[in-house]
Amino acid sequence: MMADDNRAVLNAAAKIDYLLAIDPFRDDAIVVGDERTFIAEPLAVDFDVQRDARRVIILNVWMIGYLDRM
Repeated sequence: MMADDNRAVLNAAAKIDYLLAIDPFRDDAIVVGDERTFIAEPLAVDFDVQRDARRVIILNVWMIGYLDRM
């Protein structure tokens, strides 16, 4: 990964943290059954919301679109 890629990943992670902290039930999250996915390129995350504990649990993180640039 190049420096620009590192910066993009860091920015995406910060965006995910910030936006899911504000509203984990976002309209732009993909919901299939109980599973939620949020994309902030170049990252995507699967997450769970624990309403009673007011907590978001990140289950999986992966890069999207990265291999397209190789």
